[in-house]
Amino acid sequence: MKKAKVKKPRNKQLQIKAEKIWKEICLLRDGRECQVKKNFPELNISHSEIIQVDHLIERGWKRTFVEIANGTVVCSYCNSNKRYNSAIAKAIETIRRNREGDDVIDLMFEERGRGTAFVEWSRVGWLEDKIDVLENIRDNLKRGVYV
Repeated sequence: MKKAKVKKPRNKQLQIKAEKIWKEICLLRDGRECQVKKNFPELNISHSEIIQVDHLIERGWKRTFVEIANGTVVCSYCNSNKRYNSAIAKAIETIRRNREGDDVIDLMFEERGRGTAFVEWSRVGWLEDKIDVLENIRDNLKRGVYV
């Protein structure tokens, strides 16, 4: 006998959709190559062929989870070793600061430092609005426009 498939709550479905669009945007913007390898070829590290989108501010911090500035395409080696290799961590942060500007990155760190809960992450209306914004950004990127 087959188990009945349990449908995820609407907010969980929207969270998954928002993350999927966020990843797509980062891949469109950065390309499908490790940005550390591209921007810091002088680093003597072995890059992998597996591409991932890295969060500067950790995934658990929902306020910045699907912020475009918080994502950068890197290889799985750089993503998993940034905690142990300060040169990789600094390279990833430098890429973001050069791309987004110090003010944007500093604000994300400041928000994280406040330590307040982000209740909007569970609200369907907020998620739907965020998805609309992300879809517009994605559609503009597909047309070659990144603002």
